[in-house]
Amino acid sequence: MAIFLIAKNRAFLLGKAIPHDIKEEIIEMLEADPIIDKVLDFKSSILDFNSYHIKCEIECNGTALMKELGKHNFFRNEYEEVKDDYQAFLEFCIDFTGRLPRLIGTRIDVVEAEIKKKFPQVKHIDLEIN
Repeated sequence: MAIFLIAKNRAFLLGKAIPHDIKEEIIEMLEADPIIDKVLDFKSSILDFNSYHIKCEIECNGTALMKELGKHNFFRNEYEEVKDDYQAFLEFCIDFTGRLPRLIGTRIDVVEAEIKKKFPQVKHIDLEIN
């Protein structure tokens, strides 16, 4: 019995991966999101019985993010304020560049929540942008 438990615990300590079908579904979900071009790397481990941690490196699609923002007239007011003033336009660009990481982070939070909703056994998700 002790040898069986040692072997079982060894597998957990070495980091067993999640089942292949779940991995493929998660990758499909990620790549179906318009702001994610491609999953470059996918690593997973089992934390506990039916409890997973996944880490993905993704390629982000900035064009899709900008189109998504444009659908909601995100830039309409800013455009009206800066359209005749190049200096104001530059200041807007600098300010917007500072907001981009938060916008991408917010979108990644949504994607992570969707994965956790469909796969409640996924307890931790790390999405890193390449």
